[in-house]
Amino acid sequence: MSSGDVIKNCDIIMVGQQPWDIEIGSNNKNIGYEFSKNNRVLYVNYALGRASSIKYKKDSRVVKRVAVINHEEDGLVEIQPNLWVYYPDVVIESINWLPGPKLYAQFNKLNNRRFAKSIFKAIKRLDFKNYILFNDNDLFRPFYLKEMLKPKLSIYYSRDYLLTVDYWKKHGQDIEPKLISKSDLCVANSMYLADYCRKYNPNSFYVGQGCNVDEFVNFDGDIPADIAFLKRDKKPMIGYVGALQHIRLNIDLIKTIAIKLPDYNFVLIGSEDDEFKNSSLHNIANIYFLGHKPMDTIPAYIKAFDLCFNPQAINDITIGNYPRKIDEYLAMGKPVVATKTLAMSIFKNHVYLCRNAIEYIESIQKALQTNSTELKEKRIEFASDHTWENSVKKIYSAINKTIGIEKSTVKPIFIFSNMRYNSPIEATSLFLARALAKNYKVFYIENPSTVRDYFRHKNTDEFLTLQKSFKNSDDAVIDTAQINLKKVILPILNSINFLPEGVIYRLLLTFNERKIINRLKRVIKNEEIKNFIFINSFNFHYPDVGKLLKPALMIYHCIDPLITPYDLKHGFVSELKLVKNSDAVICTSKALYLEKKQVNDHSYLLPNAADLSHSSKALDPSLPVHPKLADIPTPIIGYFGSIERRIDYDLMQKVINKNPDKSFVFAGPVISEHTPAWLHQTTNVFLTGQIPYNEMPQMIKGFAVAIIPFKKDEVSATIFPLKLFEYLGAGKPVIITNFNPDLSDYTKETVIFCSDAEAFSNAINDELNSDTEQKLNERMKVANENTWEASANRLMDIIGTELKLKYKI
Repeated sequence: MSSGDVIKNCDIIMVGQQPWDIEIGSNNKNIGYEFSKNNRVLYVNYALGRASSIKYKKDSRVVKRVAVINHEEDGLVEIQPNLWVYYPDVVIESINWLPGPKLYAQFNKLNNRRFAKSIFKAIKRLDFKNYILFNDNDLFRPFYLKEMLKPKLSIYYSRDYLLTVDYWKKHGQDIEPKLISKSDLCVANSMYLADYCRKYNPNSFYVGQGCNVDEFVNFDGDIPADIAFLKRDKKPMIGYVGALQHIRLNIDLIKTIAIKLPDYNFVLIGSEDDEFKNSSLHNIANIYFLGHKPMDTIPAYIKAFDLCFNPQAINDITIGNYPRKIDEYLAMGKPVVATKTLAMSIFKNHVYLCRNAIEYIESIQKALQTNSTELKEKRIEFASDHTWENSVKKIYSAINKTIGIEKSTVKPIFIFSNMRYNSPIEATSLFLARALAKNYKVFYIENPSTVRDYFRHKNTDEFLTLQKSFKNSDDAVIDTAQINLKKVILPILNSINFLPEGVIYRLLLTFNERKIINRLKRVIKNEEIKNFIFINSFNFHYPDVGKLLKPALMIYHCIDPLITPYDLKHGFVSELKLVKNSDAVICTSKALYLEKKQVNDHSYLLPNAADLSHSSKALDPSLPVHPKLADIPTPIIGYFGSIERRIDYDLMQKVINKNPDKSFVFAGPVISEHTPAWLHQTTNVFLTGQIPYNEMPQMIKGFAVAIIPFKKDEVSATIFPLKLFEYLGAGKPVIITNFNPDLSDYTKETVIFCSDAEAFSNAINDELNSDTEQKLNERMKVANENTWEASANRLMDIIGTELKLKYKI
């Protein structure tokens, strides 16, 4: 299929905003020509809209399309060898006025179906097979073509940020992120747009902008008569070529520059919108409007300019725009002055980039004074690299990279958690899901509710909102605030954990698992998923679910040792089965890793991490300390998390008694059966109750020192607490008991480990008296090395390794 970065002998279908018979330059047409050098290309014009067929019925382009629809003309036209243009033989409804999103989506799907049906006629005639679908920045008309045409690869090409234009904004805010996300890859002609696409699809690439530079570099014609007369007055000529639209050009900026530089002539070439036509620019003596010019005459006009400028307006439309004209100016060796934007950063070594009128004026004068043959040659050399051939090579490279990614990594990822998505308790599985969803599509399967749960919580808001999801597979998938992360609700299962281990329990468990599997199979079908990774994140209660779904890879994520009576009752049997049947096991502590490694050789250590984007908010000077700390005397020694069996209460009682001048705050839910009476009765101990996770930074900000006083026992030796790196990410001194010796390997002497109450008390006092900015920076550095993003990347490396081993890639 490919030779180096050049793809050959493929069939490519191109759709987009611009039809072949457009009067202005078109990226999509240029790319189509380049594709056709090595591949067969079908360039599909967009289908005629109902409103346009009536409003513009006398327009020659509409007349042509109506003739095709009426079968009076053939809609398939060969432009040159390997390149065909297709005029669809259907009319689609004009629906942008409809409210959204559901009603609009229904009619848009109908339009897409008509469009796809027509395209299939051309596909059949040309005998296209295993084709690539290339969409040039059209959000609506091709939205469902991936599903309907079933290409082997779908590409979304972003070359304009459309969502600030009213027409595109109305439905595009909902649709474009979805289109980007479901495309196999995205390519963009500016860094800004590539970064924008990458928010929704990790396979997003900057491919630059092409330009027919040879037409400009090699131009040797005469200067047109309507501009030649301006050369006679010997004034420097500053020129612009392109559409004169107020949304893209700063009228006030042009006016200010022209007035401040009366000894320079400013020439504007292009069609004007109403704002330009009615502007005061027409009353300024040294500004000349020459109107629209044919494309083949543009090099002649640029030749006449002493300097070219691009007085771009700064707004959401232009900030990511790659102005093609800059390459054209540079290809003729002209000095260029332009507005500074992120997209313009690639020109910074060859173009004067300005933020305001003062900088424009200074740069124009400097550029003309310092111009030289050497600079001219460097500009031409730079622009000569911006060819359509090079841009399309980058598209080919992006395709090859994406195909490589698809071979080595299968997406999406299902995470079957032992926690609910909205659980008030910090959940390793959810943190990992959020981190993975930044680059992959993730389905977070909530821990299923049982009949017992239903009767206990059926009147709560949470259960009432999920009634449809419990009963109906089609309502099982729910969007979250994160574009690539969806949660999956399972049906209500029978309560069986009270049964003793044995045949009856296992039979009923199989029945429950079958309900889960049926639900997930329906989700997989509805989402049109072919291959996926399945991660069982400590939900060992249902050990066979992943295996029976036949994923590309089955992983068990072991987070904790089995501790609670609920887990212990059937957990040993179920977890052992899960460990044996998984392709790989990842463990959050070395002790767990060594334990699982004895059962499954494909075991890995992947410690817990921190959500620094959240905990680091504690460093914000404007963030207020949590109101529950307002009346508590300082300094505050704080603990954030559940107050339960893991805490070494004997040690803490001694530490608290040694430090009556300090306040000890325990922020979290109190598990009463595990907490001693003295904890509730001591005057310098404060129990705040459960604190929502989103309020965690405010609480930690109020701590002078953060602590983790866990018991040192066999169970704690396997614990890798989430709060450790959250404390460090908040910049706080951290003191912990030496319950897990492996933690020192990850904290690099930024955390104090204590073996008894006296050492713990001394460490608190030392940290209160000797903390420094340098220590804070060291803590932050360690925290930054242990983020969920880093953990997710490590997990994907493990997945890639295991896929290669399993499938011998």
